[in-house]
Amino acid sequence: MDLSKFDLAADQGETLELRAPNGDVMFQSDGKTPVTLKLLSADSATMVAARNLSLNMAAKRAGRNTAEAVQADNIRLFAKATVSWSGVGLGEDDTPFSFDNAVKLYTQFPFIREQVDAFITERSNFMKG
Repeated sequence: MDLSKFDLAADQGETLELRAPNGDVMFQSDGKTPVTLKLLSADSATMVAARNLSLNMAAKRAGRNTAEAVQADNIRLFAKATVSWSGVGLGEDDTPFSFDNAVKLYTQFPFIREQVDAFITERSNFMKG
């Protein structure tokens, strides 16, 4: 079997349309354009390196690892997976994308964090073609 058909576009990023906690698509202020995040796959080189760094840091904290530290590590991983966004507002209509703002987003909104986790680990979201 030719396995190349299972190559992923892991490093290119794909778009996730955000949903509110009730499952409805979230729209920008125009009421028509979905709020989106462009995300790298958990299999991307960027994410593998970030996950390895996170695991190494956790190993150094061995015995002192807390649930809060693990959650903070996961939030930083999700922020690292985020390439850009459109329509995200953190106290304003359109907050500029940055790593620090992504950390704020994922810290403040666990329901978005859950969507990102599910999206980046679902390989079919990153299939070529």
